Amino acid sequence: MWSIFQKREKTTSDTDYKLTVHANSSLIPSFQIPEPTRSLLWITDEDTSKISSPMEFKIVIKVTSRGVEAEAIDERYNFFSEPSLIWTKFPIEQNNELETQAMYYPSYSGLSPKHRFQYLNWLRDITQETNLSYVFLYYYGLERHMLLGNYDLAVDEVIRLINHHKKSSFRTYAINALILASGYRKKRTL
Repeated sequence: MWSIFQKREKTTSDTDYKLTVHANSSLIPSFQIPEPTRSLLWITDEDTSKISSPMEFKIVIKVTSRGVEAEAIDERYNFFSEPSLIWTKFPIEQNNELETQAMYYPSYSGLSPKHRFQYLNWLRDITQETNLSYVFLYYYGLERHMLLGNYDLAVDEVIRLINHHKKSSFRTYAINALILASGYRKKRTL
């Protein structure tokens, strides 16, 4: 059963679906975030007034005899409601003290400048122990990739997170998402 968490053979990736993302910001390179993590981040340098609530995400999911279908109603609106979207115009403040309190339903836009620093610093090595809220925040963006973006890279990254972050709440969400996304993408194996 747990064989899905073993390293998979690489396959040709699916066609990527991405809205305009401005990754030319010096923010991400300055933190030296490695691949594949860097490629899986959702980043914008748009005005922060465009932020919308993750609770207002507009997508229609249909389960029919033909399978599962998902349709975004307004891609631009949905993109700006992505909790993991890194807004490059938000301030960051260096902080070497890891937050220990849980931050329920975290979003990058909702983090304090010190928490943003901690999150971006953790992205340099997602296998290191951290506040579980940061793991979930990165995972939210991976979920979006599994449905609409780079499925193969995202699956590998979710499996890497599962192998290094053992909290049952995270593992349950992640395993269920892997199963659902593989069904949606009509993948027989993970």
